[in-house]
Amino acid sequence: MSQAPPPPPYQQRIIIQHVGGESNGLGTAGFVISLVGLLLTCGLLSPIGLILSIAGLFKPPRGLAIAGFIIGLIGSVGFAAFGLGFLLLLIGFGAAAKAAGQVAQTTAAIQQASSAVAAYRAEHKALPDDAEGQRLVAGSLDAWKHPLTYQKVDDKTFEIASAGLDGKPSTPDDIRRRFPNEADDEGEGDAADEKNADGKKADGEEAAAPKAASDEPPPAKTTPP
Repeated sequence: MSQAPPPPPYQQRIIIQHVGGESNGLGTAGFVISLVGLLLTCGLLSPIGLILSIAGLFKPPRGLAIAGFIIGLIGSVGFAAFGLGFLLLLIGFGAAAKAAGQVAQTTAAIQQASSAVAAYRAEHKALPDDAEGQRLVAGSLDAWKHPLTYQKVDDKTFEIASAGLDGKPSTPDDIRRRFPNEADDEGEGDAADEKNADGKKADGEEAAAPKAASDEPPPAKTTPP
C-alpha cells in the first residue's frame, strides 16, 4: 500500500496595500486662488477661485473646496460692490461735468441776449418793456433748447432767465441774471462828477479870496503932528 505524498509546506502570503490620501486638485486650486484674490488683488481673482471651488465640491475631500467657496464668495461680492461703486462714481462725475457745461452754455446765451437789449437801450435811451424785450431775446435758446425770457425789473434793471432742465419757469433749477441800466448809471456818474467838480471849483474860489485879500498892502500909518 503506497503512502500519499505529504502536503506542500504552508506558504503565508502577505499583501501590503499602500493606501494614500485622496486629493482634490480643483478644490485646492480654488482655495488658493480665492485666498490670493482676496488678499492681494482686492477680489479681482476671487470669481475664478469661486468657480474652481464650486467644481471641487463634487469630489472628495471637500474641505479646501468649501473654504475656497466661502473665501471666493466674499471676495467676489466685495469686488462687485467696489466695481459698482466706482461705476456710479464715474457716472456721477460725468453728470456733474455735463451739468456744468450746460450751465456755462446757458450763461453765455443769456449774455449774448443781453446785447440786443443793450443795443435797444442805447438807441431809445430806455429799457424795452416786457413784450418788446421778449421779442428781442426770442431767438436765443438755453442749453436745453428752451427759449430765454425777458423781464423789466425797473427803469434801470432787466432780467433774462432760463427755465432750466425741466423747462418750467419759477422752479429751483432756473438760471437768472440781472443787468443794470449802465447808460443811466453812467449818466448819474457824470452828474455826480460834474457836481463834485463844481464843488471843488467853488472851494477853490473861496480859498483864493482870502489869499487875494492877504496880498493887498497894509494901510500906511500916520503920525500925529
